[in-house]
Order: sequence, then C-alpha cells, then structure tokens
Amino acid sequence: MEFTLASPYPVEGPASWQPALSLKGAALEALLANPQFRERVRAELAAPATFRLFNGEWEKVHVVQVSQERHRELEQKSIAELARRSAKDPLDVMLDLALDEDLTTIFTAQLLNSDEEAVGRLLTHPHSPVSLSDAGAHLTFFNDAGFGLHLMGHWARDRGVMSLPEAVRRLTSQSAGIFGIADRGLLREGFAADLLLFDPATVGRAKARRVHDLPGGAARLHTDALGVHGVWVNGTKVAGVHGVFERAPLAGELLTRFTH
Repeated sequence: MEFTLASPYPVEGPASWQPALSLKGAALEALLANPQFRERVRAELAAPATFRLFNGEWEKVHVVQVSQERHRELEQKSIAELARRSAKDPLDVMLDLALDEDLTTIFTAQLLNSDEEAVGRLLTHPHSPVSLSDAGAHLTFFNDAGFGLHLMGHWARDRGVMSLPEAVRRLTSQSAGIFGIADRGLLREGFAADLLLFDPATVGRAKARRVHDLPGGAARLHTDALGVHGVWVNGTKVAGVHGVFERAPLAGELLTRFTH
C-alpha cells in the first residue's frame, strides 16, 4: 500500500495519531516534528494490540519515490535499513524524510497477508478461491488489477506453489463454477471466447506507478501487464502486446444467465 505522510492511511489507526487527522499543511508538519507526539506514537506501536493495521514492522515499509534528487539513493530501501545506517529510530527516519520533502515522499507498506509462506498455503487450499476485493477503491494506495498475472507469474512460475495450468484453472473455470457463470471459463465449443494469450516465461505484472489521469489531475496507481500478447472478449480482440487498443471495440456484455 503506497502512501504519503499527508495521507498516511497505514498509520492512522493508533489513538496517538488521531490529533494529526484534522491537520494539514504547516500545522500537520509542526505536529509531526513534535518530539512528544513522536514518543506517544512510538510507545503505542510498541504495545501489544488486538488488531492494528501497522505494528511497527519497519522492515516492511520502503521508500518508493522521493521528490529531491539528494535523497534519490534512499528509494527502494526499507525504513529499518535506513534506521540502521543512520543509527536513528525508524519512526524518526520516516517522519524526518517526509518533513524534509514537504510530505511529498511516497512510501509503501506491506500490511495484510505479507507472510508469503502463509499466503501460499491459503492459495493452495482446495476451498480458497482466487479473487480480490474493494471494487477499485483506494486507488491512491494500491492497485490489484494484475492479481491474475501475479498468480501465474509470481506464485506459479517463480514460487512454484501450484502449476501454471492450476493457476489458470483458479482464474477461469473455478471462478465461473463458484459464481454459476454460464458458458464461460473453459475453452469449449459453444462457450464465449474470452481468451488471454501470454508468454509463460515472462507473464506477470510490473511495479505499480503513479499516473494523474483522474478528474482534476488526481493521482492513482497503475500496474502494467507483462508477457501478455493479446486479450479477446467474446471472440473480439481488444488488447495486444502494447495494452488495450486506443479504440477497442466494446465487445463485453451484461451477464444475466447463471447456473445457480
């Protein structure tokens, strides 16, 4: 999940952070620089909690993008690593860097389901469907659009938790069967020709990047497809190796027939 300290969703849960939620600009920066505020946040993160989105796991927080060239070498490094290098507390490292860049520094945090061994067991459970949630919300924090490509590239090819054919089945016929979607999910005569042509050696998703194409120039995260050579919807090609066609035909249709 990507964030800036101007809107730091991962760390907004602790009670000690609540005074910052209503502040912006200079007032917010003054609070983030306050030693007493920092000490309260530090103490709360160190205390046990029944549930908290972020628990001070600084090795899972990385600098994604800086706005000042003199900080460029900090990109892609974890806050834990930067704290060790500078002999500073991790919270101070993150806040000091953000303040030095007027809260424009972009960080990323691995939060839910960040234990890959555990996630691998979840993915291979016979009653665990592969899907995603939030219906496209939180576009400034993360982008899950490439979850299917990630399953085939990262989990099947690279980590080997399942075969590539099994990954394809999970994304197609298993999902169609669970939701009762008629005449889809298999390469079978009479079924809709919803097809993906990909290279097994390179299929995956690229690193998320920030684009500004929402109304008013607002930002969102975008993930490019890797190893994809074509997409067909109902037998009509709508995308190629360079992505969705600029004038892609509207070949989709509303699904109204279900088997259960």
